[in-house]
Amino acid sequence: MSLNNEILLGRIPRDAKNEWKIIRGNYWNKEVVDIRLYSNNTPTSKGVRFNLEELAILKQILQKVDDEEE
Repeated sequence: MSLNNEILLGRIPRDAKNEWKIIRGNYWNKEVVDIRLYSNNTPTSKGVRFNLEELAILKQILQKVDDEEE
């Protein structure tokens, strides 16, 4: 699951031992964003990796959710 040129974009705490980490990096020569649950600072299998094209679509979908909240 190792990414090259990792950049930590953010963290979302879940509880005292778990947090989501959002990391941008390079995987198989593609720029990706990995959103993964970490337990005691160790990555778990729970997560998802998007290439930048997929991430743009996800961003549009999440914007719809945000718009519905208003």
